[in-house]
Amino acid sequence: MAKPVDNPSIEQLLDLLRSRDESDLDKAHEAIIAHGTSVVEPLIAALKDGSYQVRMGAARALGTLGHEAALGPLVETLADPSVNVQRTGVESLAEMGVKAVPVLVERLQEKDPKMRRRAAETLGLIADRSSLDALVAALSDDNAEVRKEAARALGKIKASGATMRLIDMLDDENVELCRYAAEALGEIGDQESIPKLVQCLTSSSGDLRDTAVQALVKIGHDSTPELIKLLHHDKAHGRLHAADALGRLKDPRAFDALTDTLEDPDARVRHYAAEALGKVGHVDVQRAVRALLPLLKENHRDIRSVAINALRDLGGPVAVEALADMLGDPNAMVRLQAAQALLELEDRAAIQPLVRGLRDSEWGVRSFCAEALGKLGGSEAVIPLVLAAADEKPAVKVKVIEALGKLGDKRSRHALEIAEKDHDSDVREAARLALGRVRTATGDVGAPVALRAEPRSGLARVSAGEIDDYDEEDPLLAAELVGDEDEDEEDEADEPSTEDVEPWADDDAGDEQAF
Repeated sequence: MAKPVDNPSIEQLLDLLRSRDESDLDKAHEAIIAHGTSVVEPLIAALKDGSYQVRMGAARALGTLGHEAALGPLVETLADPSVNVQRTGVESLAEMGVKAVPVLVERLQEKDPKMRRRAAETLGLIADRSSLDALVAALSDDNAEVRKEAARALGKIKASGATMRLIDMLDDENVELCRYAAEALGEIGDQESIPKLVQCLTSSSGDLRDTAVQALVKIGHDSTPELIKLLHHDKAHGRLHAADALGRLKDPRAFDALTDTLEDPDARVRHYAAEALGKVGHVDVQRAVRALLPLLKENHRDIRSVAINALRDLGGPVAVEALADMLGDPNAMVRLQAAQALLELEDRAAIQPLVRGLRDSEWGVRSFCAEALGKLGGSEAVIPLVLAAADEKPAVKVKVIEALGKLGDKRSRHALEIAEKDHDSDVREAARLALGRVRTATGDVGAPVALRAEPRSGLARVSAGEIDDYDEEDPLLAAELVGDEDEDEEDEADEPSTEDVEPWADDDAGDEQAF
């Protein structure tokens, strides 16, 4: 490759297209385009260069220039030996727009299936209705790849006139062809395709079922009645995909049917029904919450988890109470989700359960509980958080300290001063920021008080498990934990020192019951 020179000739610029550096290629492209239509002929000639990089660069430049003289030569790149050149040719012809349609329609009759396929692909990108008849005819091509691209192109054009032909394709033995047809029908959005797409939800092909769900959701609420009927199908995967689609549609009309489906004999169906109910349950929140409660006692951890998420989406006192109970679930991941849900709901009724969560054996649960308490506020959370500042996990300490900073209660000042001396830098920084917030909130903007090397009492020796022993009404214990706020400054130096599932797993019954 030649080195860049000042005022390079067209030949030198074309030689720069051999570079593998993207920035060099972009510069060469801009320089070529700056010459305007005078470079069209050299670029057309470069489409036959021995280097695929030069052919790519020439095709790209011709597409940008958009000169009609380049249409024929660019179409020939669709059958280039290099796939990269083919793709560049597709993009360049698409960039030229409607004026490329006639020549592309002609190439749908070429003997080379590679040419026919790329021509159909390009017509889809242009998406002009003048190519509709030719693309419908291409659905009968003897090459499956051409039929796929023709179907996709018709979807992009949103050709309602092709609906019946695409519906017929859903019965093809080639599952990939069926999937392309379903995708196109979703793009077209014709109600006539709904019954057949719903039928695809019972297919043995997971890919086809997934594509059919997406298509039905794109068509919209007109799909709801047929999907509700499918909730009673004898095939479980048909029922679960129906529930999945109804959840994505968020159509209130599905509320009753989804509520009933929570009792489906198949756990996977119950999973999707619970997830969907969390999205449509606002029709009757209390009824939806009551229907979800039994799922919190399921053996399958995944169902308990999705029920928690649904309760979080619905909210309300009953949901908060149920989520609080799940902080006692035997599975750590479920407890973690419950804590996270309570954090997002920000309901003060969860304060006491979250306080108990500060002593959970799983550090992630303790972390979420601390963060939630900082959001909810409340003086009753201060002392439990002060105790939790002695947590063995630095990440939990940081969340506890941040929560204390948000609460801004003077009783946390001494624990925060001690945390400023912590061995972990993140803890120290969190303590510094939190202490500033507390001092601002209490009107104490003086300099930090020096700490004695030895603590006066046992805050550092208090474990998270001892939170149960704390009585907020006991002034002697409170004084021992947070210090005497009436002491003189010199006495404050005597303050005490503180100091990570597989889905569908049945955690209560063992791995042998995993789905």
